[in-house]
Amino acid sequence: MTDSRKILFLSAEVAPFAKTGGLGDVVGSLPKALRQMGHDVRVAMPAYQAIESGYPGVKPLPEGLPVPLGFGTLQAGVYHGRLPHSDVPIYFIAEQSLFNRPQIYGYQDDPYRFAFFSRAALELTRALDWQPDIIHAHDWHAAPALTWLATTGQGDDWFRGISTIFTIHNLAHQGKAPWGVFDYLGIQTFSLNEEGYGEVNFMARGIYHATMLNTVSPTYAREIMTEAGGAGLDGLLRHRHFDLHGILNGLDYEVWNPMTDGRIPHHFDAESLEERQHNRRALQSRLNLPQTDDIPLVAMVTRLDWQKGLDITGHVVDLLMRSYA
Repeated sequence: MTDSRKILFLSAEVAPFAKTGGLGDVVGSLPKALRQMGHDVRVAMPAYQAIESGYPGVKPLPEGLPVPLGFGTLQAGVYHGRLPHSDVPIYFIAEQSLFNRPQIYGYQDDPYRFAFFSRAALELTRALDWQPDIIHAHDWHAAPALTWLATTGQGDDWFRGISTIFTIHNLAHQGKAPWGVFDYLGIQTFSLNEEGYGEVNFMARGIYHATMLNTVSPTYAREIMTEAGGAGLDGLLRHRHFDLHGILNGLDYEVWNPMTDGRIPHHFDAESLEERQHNRRALQSRLNLPQTDDIPLVAMVTRLDWQKGLDITGHVVDLLMRSYA
């Protein structure tokens, strides 16, 4: 491949190291696909509790990472490993007080935690002497990197000229923070219309500052530009609609392969679809349902959230039940 790019992924979640939903799945698999296309891809995420002990292939880098902030410099640690079944490097940004906690999210200082991660991940590229062509930030947790690059970073030759892409996985989570988080990062900038007085909205910032935008499907891209689906950011998204693309999430065939998947009792492929009935019966048995082939069996892997269309699902299930009554 002649048009190879250096691409850095920034995300709060990367499967299998940390995952609460689709964000982790995407960032755990897309870099591998891009690597197979010939790109030089690397990934950075926070070093949450038990990263090193839970994954034997993850090792600390010997040198620490000084991270320049608005008030001075804070030292970070860095662990490194590989995405499973690949040669894609992944780096874990460690800071005991910020990331050595039982949960990924849900803390009052989350905006500061992920602001530090974003700034540290950028500085890591300099420490590695690896200058990315593209930084691919995922959801609000990585958006501080885009704001820093578009403001303070423009005065730094190392970062000037880097293109960015911002992927919106869930527009509802916007990373609102007090304006002081910009002082923390050493950023001086103006307020956006989408931000309240004295407030930073990192989701809005990612949308505003990124070179290009995408989301997880063409349908979702259209939905978030409407007042009903835009979570207060539809105007900003419509303003940037020429740069917004809906790209359907793909599958990691090494994980979701019915011929090798250890989580199903019977393997099958396109030539042996009849074997699926054994998995159906195993699921019926596990759920204490009648083991029969003539009643529809419907499963839905999702959060119990109206955002996932559960009201529509309930209506469809009701129609199905009446059809088979």
